[in-house]
Amino acid sequence: MKRLQSITTHHYILLGILVLGAVLRFWNFSEIPFTHDEFSALGRLHFDSFGELIAKGVKIDGHPAGVHVFMYYWIQLFGESEIAVKFPFITMGIASIYLIYSIGKLWFNYSVGLISAAFMATMEFSVMYSQIARPYISGLFLCLLMVVYWSKLIKTPQTNFWKNYTGFVLAAALCAYNHHFSLLFAAIVGVSGVFLVQKKYLLKYALSGLAIFVLYLPHLSIFLYQLNIGGVESWLAKPKPDFLWEFIKYLFHFSTIIYALVILIIVGGLCLNKKKKFSKYFFLSVVWFVLPFLIGYYYSIYNNAVLQYSVLIFSFPFLLLAIFSFVPKLSNNYLIPIIVLISIGNSYSLVFQRDYYPLFYQNRYKQFLVDTQQKVNELGKENCAVLLVNHPRINQYYFEKLGLTFDYFNYLKEGEDVNYQNLFEIVDYVNNSETQYFIYGSVAYAPENIHSIIKARYPTLLQQRHYYASKMEVFENNISTTKEYTYINVLDFDKPDEKWNFDKSKLGKTSLGSTQYVFEIDSLSEYSVNFKIDLNDLALSQNDIIDLSVDVFSQKDFEEVLLVASISQGDSTLKWMGVKPSQFDIEKSKWESLHLSIDIRDIDLSQPTILKTYLWNKDKMNFYINSFAVKIRKGNPILYGLTEKIVMRIYRDGEMIR
Repeated sequence: MKRLQSITTHHYILLGILVLGAVLRFWNFSEIPFTHDEFSALGRLHFDSFGELIAKGVKIDGHPAGVHVFMYYWIQLFGESEIAVKFPFITMGIASIYLIYSIGKLWFNYSVGLISAAFMATMEFSVMYSQIARPYISGLFLCLLMVVYWSKLIKTPQTNFWKNYTGFVLAAALCAYNHHFSLLFAAIVGVSGVFLVQKKYLLKYALSGLAIFVLYLPHLSIFLYQLNIGGVESWLAKPKPDFLWEFIKYLFHFSTIIYALVILIIVGGLCLNKKKKFSKYFFLSVVWFVLPFLIGYYYSIYNNAVLQYSVLIFSFPFLLLAIFSFVPKLSNNYLIPIIVLISIGNSYSLVFQRDYYPLFYQNRYKQFLVDTQQKVNELGKENCAVLLVNHPRINQYYFEKLGLTFDYFNYLKEGEDVNYQNLFEIVDYVNNSETQYFIYGSVAYAPENIHSIIKARYPTLLQQRHYYASKMEVFENNISTTKEYTYINVLDFDKPDEKWNFDKSKLGKTSLGSTQYVFEIDSLSEYSVNFKIDLNDLALSQNDIIDLSVDVFSQKDFEEVLLVASISQGDSTLKWMGVKPSQFDIEKSKWESLHLSIDIRDIDLSQPTILKTYLWNKDKMNFYINSFAVKIRKGNPILYGLTEKIVMRIYRDGEMIR
């Protein structure tokens, strides 16, 4: 009876938050797809011994062994379905909501704990990583669990000392085995305690560090090996100066409503808080959030790139605690409406403004395969050629699981990165296809000029379907369409646009199979036929693509001739790219095309930005051109919509709506 009487309204509020967090994480549970990292990890679990698992599965990964070893035994018991693999991580995500409440209550008061828990329950950041079986949500859970035990050691060491001591040591050791950034966070927490623990417990506390190190010793050789591997700069760029600000905007869903709600809670808390002073736990929260970021940022700038949003998941709860630390104990008349507003506002922005579920559940590796099968069935298998740029193992997984039957050519080979240099395999496949329709499905890092290669042979773009970090396009061998372009400038040698510059004396008509004027590039011309435009004069979106194409003819084998594009601001060249005939296996004595595409994702267009394109006759050979085109193509508006602001809502079920 006493236990029932101890249940307060705050407990019911917490229960409601936990239920909401569970619903958001378990929503349509059977349809949650595997991510690339999960496919990669699962592919390194099938070994005959523990030693082989460590040597061939863990050391090469760059992450500590903890989650990998856990998954090795977990799948032996429960299998490798999405449901089985993801379940323990979703439960850890829900448990983390309770843990941040506990820390907020221990450090400040129950109001701070509940408000922080409500945000964690409904944030896209924590929801998404709860649904990914990798060492991120597990690290969040372990870091928070460690801090709960640590807080009790610091605040009330005389109560259950050895229980809390043991809990802190074990949780910190597990943090070290989970991820290198959760290890870093555990180290920061441990050092912080030296300055805060009561003096008579200092020696025992210091020995906890030794105990954690002893527990970590079996992993030390793996850590040192992985340290020599370096970062992940082959695909992860160094962070920009605004990285932290963009991360904070992402945490709050890029939503003006959520920003306003956060500011309202802070201002209201300050007004209601009579003490109006900073506690040591406020400063601790700030340090624990900022320090891992700064270490990751400067390590990425001066050494190897490691900083991405995911590695801040271990410390981001302390940003929430710092922000809301000024909120005093609130009566239910204030607290309940605040929790309701947070829950409704964040859930609404997650589902309807961020489009989280269609974006995340329409998996970038799966959905275009499903839609390709549907399109092949609709148009007829005999009428369709299919080109994919996708990981072969992932193709095989979905073909077997979903019973897909269409034939295709896959440009991406097992164990290889996408090769931007040798595109002639694609050129040959496209040019030798005799079907009426051509279907192209690809992940985001496929060479963008594949679109132009296909369109030269199949000029009608019938359909585009865009997903997070992937797309599917359907082309037809019919009349040319231009609906995907926002800008087109084709060099007309008879009446050239002012943006083109060339020597008109080298124009003429020849018997080279062209009905147009042709332009001769001779051994005296190293740079010729150039185009220049200020991109600020065009209405560009972040993910748009610049397509360049030129038709060339030579009576002998091509040597070093490059189609070049550069983007510059002032004296700084931001991008420089080039393609040459050998990449397309271009034949002599035949009109052939070079295609180059350049994205503008990383370009700041707030200042004058110049695009230049030209032909670089590096080896000064003789050849001809009869067409040179500059086109700007509408990009995927949801290319990285899971972590970036969605500016335009112009798709339904992945399909572009114009």
